[in-house]
Amino acid sequence: MLSKLLNISVGVLGIIYIVNDWIYRFIVNLFVFKGYTVNSAQEITDKTHTVFSFIICLTVLIVVIGMFALLENLIHFYSSYFFIKLILEIMCMLMPFMYTQKSWFIVYELVFCVVFGIYLYCVKKMEQSVH
Repeated sequence: MLSKLLNISVGVLGIIYIVNDWIYRFIVNLFVFKGYTVNSAQEITDKTHTVFSFIICLTVLIVVIGMFALLENLIHFYSSYFFIKLILEIMCMLMPFMYTQKSWFIVYELVFCVVFGIYLYCVKKMEQSVH
């Protein structure tokens, strides 16, 4: 039960990270579209440093909860869908540190969303088979 809660928490935090990243990029691109340079658009978008602070806090939460989830899943390695859980946690924990190029990172985010969707489907399937 704790494993499922931690895995879903990691997945939800990953989705929040992705949505925050997409909103930030969208706002920066709006400023660039209006004629600002990329550097000045990024500066204007995060003038109060709230976005950067939020990303740092979210990264810490992802890594801490992800480590607990990873340890919990490694202890219970015999549980069903072990590898999906492992991939989900590792992808989410590495997400804040993997930002290299926009196009590759978008693919990485989409793959993470697919893995999280597969995990949620597996959890739903397990719960239906129990009842």
